[in-house]
Amino acid sequence: EDGIRDHCVTGVQTCALPISSVHVPVQIAGERCTLNFWSRDKNAFPKEAEPVLRKFAALLAQSPVAAASSSQTGR
Repeated sequence: EDGIRDHCVTGVQTCALPISSVHVPVQIAGERCTLNFWSRDKNAFPKEAEPVLRKFAALLAQSPVAAASSSQTGR
């Protein structure tokens, strides 16, 4: 059996494509969160790109939209 399995869900195959990802911890409105960047290209995020993605994630976390969406409940 080939493919990639979600580490959080047992027995569910998510896809058989190579996937590349970077997970950046941030704080939004005082809450710890993780911004996830995904690509079908397995080489989409070289090590040199990680500092840029971390800066981008920090800017997103500080945006008024991020704060407003994290304060909404029931969504």
